[in-house]
Amino acid sequence: MASGEHKAQCIDFTGEIAESTVRIIVRELEIINTDELEVSHEQSN
Repeated sequence: MASGEHKAQCIDFTGEIAESTVRIIVRELEIINTDELEVSHEQSN
């Protein structure tokens, strides 16, 4: 079983790799990553 510090490092590394993978997929497929869109919270009257 991994120690607490080692386990945390593995989790962080896995997240970084997942983020990099998503950026490559979005770029290569020329799609929009909706997680990176800025949303206006203003309501129109």
